[in-house]
Amino acid sequence: MKRYVKANDNYNGGTVLLRSESNDFRLVEESGTGRNDTPWTGLKVVSGGLADKHVVEIKLHTAGRYDYNGEPVTYKYLPEVTIGHGFRPSGENETLAGVEELIRVLGEAVDFSREIEQYIADNEWVYTK
Repeated sequence: MKRYVKANDNYNGGTVLLRSESNDFRLVEESGTGRNDTPWTGLKVVSGGLADKHVVEIKLHTAGRYDYNGEPVTYKYLPEVTIGHGFRPSGENETLAGVEELIRVLGEAVDFSREIEQYIADNEWVYTK
């Protein structure tokens, strides 16, 4: 498995934990205050660059039940992430170069998804019953 760059950059108030080689995808740790003044910490994947252009995103899925009673909450995630892709409107032609670019972005999304799955398993972000 290809190891991606560990980063300690900031992104909209969160901390970038990992980023893909092209920086089209970043795993970000965020925190804030939610219902009933409950502090929370969680992860999200941010897409940019060519991933935005081709509407490719990596999704994390939270699991478990959380009490929002003022005690800190750390979200946990299912061990598998998913990749979403929004197709362009019908009738819009894609050049060969555009298709090749999309395939590269999807390949990077698959590789980075595996890296994220390993990261959440290694760092106790995975939901266990």
